[in-house]
Amino acid sequence: MSGFREDKRIRALKRLDLLDTDVDSGFDALVDLAVAVTGAPMAALSLADEHRQWFKASSGIPFRETPRAGSFCAEALTRDGIMEIADARVVERFADNVLVAGDAQVRGYAGIAIHEPGGEAIGVLCVLDREPLNLSEAAKQQMARIAGLIEDRIASEFAAAQGRAANAILDEIAREHGDYLADPALMSTAFSRLLELLLDITGTGIAFLGETLEDENGRLVRAQLFAESKDDRRGFVSYGLNPSDPLEFRCGGSLAGHVAQHDERLICNAPAEHPLARPMPNGEFVDNFAGIPVRCLGEVVAIVSLANREGGYTDALLDSCAPLL
Repeated sequence: MSGFREDKRIRALKRLDLLDTDVDSGFDALVDLAVAVTGAPMAALSLADEHRQWFKASSGIPFRETPRAGSFCAEALTRDGIMEIADARVVERFADNVLVAGDAQVRGYAGIAIHEPGGEAIGVLCVLDREPLNLSEAAKQQMARIAGLIEDRIASEFAAAQGRAANAILDEIAREHGDYLADPALMSTAFSRLLELLLDITGTGIAFLGETLEDENGRLVRAQLFAESKDDRRGFVSYGLNPSDPLEFRCGGSLAGHVAQHDERLICNAPAEHPLARPMPNGEFVDNFAGIPVRCLGEVVAIVSLANREGGYTDALLDSCAPLL
């Protein structure tokens, strides 16, 4: 992995807030299932931060964490599919691994990367054996299915946590609705917090919330709330935009307008090649775009637009935003 991608991966891991958390019976059961389907005596769900791999769940392993450097999982993290090491004792790069050189005396290993909803690899489901390991194709397929179940559980728990955070903001608005209605600045602040939460969930560079309106020329989207990530080097100003000024998109003539007109979310990971995409005032296109309609009583009342996410957008990532919208 490049250093920049590793930074994005670490941020994605930390957004999940899984490191150094309590035992979870659901993850424990899935790790136990990996032991059952492979016949290996040890298994773990490891999460890899900058310097260590921490075991969210494990079976037969007498550690809660080990150094990341020189570990099996550090390599499996970067692979597609299952990485299998038949006998680690004869693989020089793993000679100093604590599980190989220490009391655990591990020889065989198989691991598959686990991804968060945005697609970043955050950890590994692995099985280990004190004997040489050679998994059958059936066992590998079962292990891949278990990895998928782990990813589903991570996505579900993350969505629920973000939903609770969003609901806390909305509950605040409901409790103090009189003050919010009387003071548009308070309402703007509350929805800006929701927009910033979306930035955090998706790892997005810039975002805006636009209201859908009608004028004498037809329907349009007017963006009035903006947010940008501190990690993104290109904010609105670099594109020639002033976030204090409303930004308008005509329905039928822009990506955001298409979302409003057709009441459907839109993912565009190559805006420069899309016929509806329009360049920013400085002549540049955003790297990628995702638009999500916001409905009230069955009508599209606003559009959330996200742009500049490394690696682009996926349906799974937008699904994770559903509790907020």
